[in-house]
Amino acid sequence: MGVGLADVRDIIAGTLRDVETIGTSPLLMRGLLDDLRTAERILGKKLRDHAIKHGSLDARFTGAQALAMQQQVLQTIDYVQDRLRGRTKEQAANAINAGVQRTITTLEGLEQRFTGIVTPLRLRQAAQLAHVKGTASGMWARQFPTSVDRYGDKMLGEFEEIIRAGLIAGSSMDEMIAAITGHGGPTGKVSMKAKVTPAGVLRVVENDIPEGLFVRHKYWAERIVRTEVLKAYNGARQAALEQSHDDQFPGMKRKILAVLDKRTAKDSIAVHGQIRGIKEHFVDGAGRSYLYPPARPNDRETVIPWRTEWEDSSSNLSDWEKVCIGEGDAETEAKLEATLRAIAGGQTGPTKAKAAKATTPMQKPKKPTYGEKVEADLRGKLGYSKFVGATFQGEQIGYVHQSKDIDGKDQYRPRTIMRGVSKDVLNYGPGFATEDEARDALLKHLNERLSAASKTIEKYDEKGYKAAVAAKDTTTMRRMTRGLLYDNGVLPRDAVFSDFADKMEILPNSRMPDARAWHAWDGATAMRRDVFEEAMSGDRTKYHSHLRTMIHEELHGSTNFLTSNFYMGFGATIEEVTVEMAARKIASKATGVPVDWYWGSYQPQIEAVTKVVQEEVARVKGQHRGTKDREAIADAGIAMRGRKDTAARPTASTHGILDQFIDNLKVPPKAKRRIRERIEAEVKAPR
Repeated sequence: MGVGLADVRDIIAGTLRDVETIGTSPLLMRGLLDDLRTAERILGKKLRDHAIKHGSLDARFTGAQALAMQQQVLQTIDYVQDRLRGRTKEQAANAINAGVQRTITTLEGLEQRFTGIVTPLRLRQAAQLAHVKGTASGMWARQFPTSVDRYGDKMLGEFEEIIRAGLIAGSSMDEMIAAITGHGGPTGKVSMKAKVTPAGVLRVVENDIPEGLFVRHKYWAERIVRTEVLKAYNGARQAALEQSHDDQFPGMKRKILAVLDKRTAKDSIAVHGQIRGIKEHFVDGAGRSYLYPPARPNDRETVIPWRTEWEDSSSNLSDWEKVCIGEGDAETEAKLEATLRAIAGGQTGPTKAKAAKATTPMQKPKKPTYGEKVEADLRGKLGYSKFVGATFQGEQIGYVHQSKDIDGKDQYRPRTIMRGVSKDVLNYGPGFATEDEARDALLKHLNERLSAASKTIEKYDEKGYKAAVAAKDTTTMRRMTRGLLYDNGVLPRDAVFSDFADKMEILPNSRMPDARAWHAWDGATAMRRDVFEEAMSGDRTKYHSHLRTMIHEELHGSTNFLTSNFYMGFGATIEEVTVEMAARKIASKATGVPVDWYWGSYQPQIEAVTKVVQEEVARVKGQHRGTKDREAIADAGIAMRGRKDTAARPTASTHGILDQFIDNLKVPPKAKRRIRERIEAEVKAPR
């Protein structure tokens, strides 16, 4: 059952009240307006990506949720603009009334389809990170001179804007971490450890990080986001508790709760369960006193409203506090000591006695074969061995489809995504009575494909490859080429997704003008006869040329979910440029022939992309890096098709391939945004 009209109206009215609570000064209002506009851009991109993947803005819960947030953001932008024009809150509310009615209708329709999708904007939380010069407001990191020294006031302000906009847009923690990571963080000489002295901040450890702190060490970005989001939520909750205490609940107190698991630190265990007045401070095990968490980076405590009568004891001391001041009994002290030992050791309870050592001699583990290594990598990196659900061109390759049979009964049929084409697993046979049965069939099918795929990737060696060429054994040629790619960090997805991963034709001429070879959408390849015969020549340069062409086509088979939807415009250019540059580097490494960055297939497109990269890197660094930028493009081509978890994302659009290229391009983070913009505007598709 969805929310009613009054409920949606209350949510919108509450958002407008939050605007007034945040502050009515023009400075604060303009800052809020900037955050709202940034949040609207974030939501707009999310909706565009959702429409590309699923065919409409609100086809799934995620898209509908983003649409609901966007409608509220747009309505709030109109209200804030009216307030900045000098209208009173009543006048501003009346001015946007017609828009509010339309928004209510939209939100009510979304709520009826996806219950619980309409939630208030997190304006109060975002306001906790609004920095006003000359005050202690803003990010928690601003309280520490060492953090200010590491990031600088300007960069901290940029972090605040990213997190505030993310909070308003309803972004997940992972999405905000990705945004901060994309920023790059401080570059050059970066302070990794410092201390405060009477003379100022003394850097104890300083590293040279030209690519950016967050690029090299993502956990620094994770720590910032988690800590600052916690501050935003607890700060907003504290403000609400103070207001409700003064207005409605004068006897209310607060209780602090820590997350107790193997990562819990001793200081958090000490503060867990403390009860304080609305404006009284908590004290943790390290002696820190604070009104609400966080008390340190990665702090995971939260504060809830509490009344003394809600528990049997009226004491506001936790068991740990009683032990610390000598009022705890021996049993309590022993129990807490055991808890600390268990948590420190990564266990959930007191340490168990160690099992007796086995008396049988240990056997040396069997060394896995090459095929077993490939299969383990396919299974471990891409997660194909377990069913997690999927959508068309989604991040997994299997899902269960539900339909009705002729008698009206539910039928479940497992389906799998093969290179972007949805196919029934069991040859359009009868469905299953339960979803679990269909999942089991899907799992069995996918595991069989994994085992089969690992056998289609062979270890490359030049002698064996040339023997296959002489015998016109194109199957072995392709399998060894995939092995060469695998050993260079590329995951050959054709082996899993295509039923034609071994098919290769040798043709007297090309179907396309000047094409030496080509890769078909179904995974089959073809090569011109004269290019094939280059491998049998005694000329090492010709063998290198042949192998580079083979690698080029197999790299197409390693592109994530390559479909015709994305092979157009600058998407086709990025595909061909990164494939060719990666092929040149891998072939040169295999043959010993020096890499030639300035001659070969798609050279005009390569020069166009290289020019953009070189000019933008030089603009940031103040100097040209020469062939280093060409190497960076080649390395990005390998990483985009690599065996890393982050490289397993699907590509369903031209922007998707560009995003992967930019993400994997090892250049200064400050150059990436302009590189993206210029490629979109200047780089054209190959004919």
